Amino acid sequence: REFGALGVVRGVEHLDRHLRGGWAVDGKPSVPLLLSVFDPHTPAHDGAAVIDDRGRIDRVGVHLPLTSNLAAL
Repeated sequence: REFGALGVVRGVEHLDRHLRGGWAVDGKPSVPLLLSVFDPHTPAHDGAAVIDDRGRIDRVGVHLPLTSNLAAL
């Protein structure tokens, strides 16, 4: 099977208005934490991991909006 993950790195723009759901983590990146994003048996799966400006994983399992502008794809 193929697995993938999406990571969102916070920058200058405020992202909170675009982020839905997920679980607060405030965790130091580690192998077990990052592997949980790929494991379909964990709540972290099927969503993005948000990395804050300190390099910590802020939230996991976050849903992001999809574009309705298909011409932009």
